[in-house]
Amino acid sequence: MFTVKPLKIELLRADDPISLFLQKRTDSRYICFYRVIGFAATEYINNIDKELQGGRYLRLEGLPKIPADIRKYADCFNKWHTLTREDDLFNHKFPFTFSNPSLEWTAKLAYKKTIDAYSRETKNANESMISNFSIKILYWIDYAFPKLFEPKGGNPKVLYTGNIKNQECLFLYFLSLLGCDILYINADSDMPCETAAKNSLRTDVVTPIKRPYISSSAPPELP
Repeated sequence: MFTVKPLKIELLRADDPISLFLQKRTDSRYICFYRVIGFAATEYINNIDKELQGGRYLRLEGLPKIPADIRKYADCFNKWHTLTREDDLFNHKFPFTFSNPSLEWTAKLAYKKTIDAYSRETKNANESMISNFSIKILYWIDYAFPKLFEPKGGNPKVLYTGNIKNQECLFLYFLSLLGCDILYINADSDMPCETAAKNSLRTDVVTPIKRPYISSSAPPELP
């Protein structure tokens, strides 16, 4: 009998989402996933970047294009696509493997949830489009996971600034299911992705905030 339990995620709320994002926490069940719209204070964004450098952190203004040679990722997806038993899915090797069984199983379930969300949200999505997206997610796992999960420290954090494509939104959603804090900042517009929007919180900033953000090691108030 398969007995591994996945991670269960809950969103944290705060009046100051950027300070929440900077807080160092070790319980990955509780995450920050905020969309901060109307914020264009580059100095503060750079300070966030500097403070988190060297830890479990990834700064994004886009995700890399998939390479010409995708055989590694295509083979991984094609094998995964044939599996139905939970233990087979759990043991199937993704580009990154967790030593924690709960995180490993969560990654497999989150991958399926993200593909299902893409299928729902993409108009006239066909098998080829879904396959291409699924392979792209595996490539992004290979790109992002070593930066987010190999260093020791608190919960992984992703800062994404500027315009974002729907598939990139879904990858942020995927990361949130694995306990990553996500902060999306855009001076003009919100995410285009319905699934990511429904599973995150939005705050609108009319004018740039004039005080610096100072991180705190104190845990946030949990629900």
